[in-house]
Amino acid sequence: MLGKDGIIVSLDEREREKRAARFAQMWNVIITSFREEDLIDNREMDLLLVPYCKDRELDIFQWPPFLLASKVAHLALSVISVLTIFVDSAVYCLSAGL
Repeated sequence: MLGKDGIIVSLDEREREKRAARFAQMWNVIITSFREEDLIDNREMDLLLVPYCKDRELDIFQWPPFLLASKVAHLALSVISVLTIFVDSAVYCLSAGL
């Protein structure tokens, strides 16, 4: 089946996109109601809202920042572990005169 931009997409992918769009719409209704009831402020609402549109060229769906926080922490830990290995190797080579 052809997508909007002429690229062939499977039905599973289209169904996943529909579900993500429905989730985003319902999530945003809930977050907006939190703001209307003054349970959260504007800044918190901006952080929690899910954008409706997906960038088809990049093939990504934009999720709210709070959902990505654990991924950023995981990435930072991965980078630190690689850098630690690199620094340890460099120190060893310098101390051994290599």
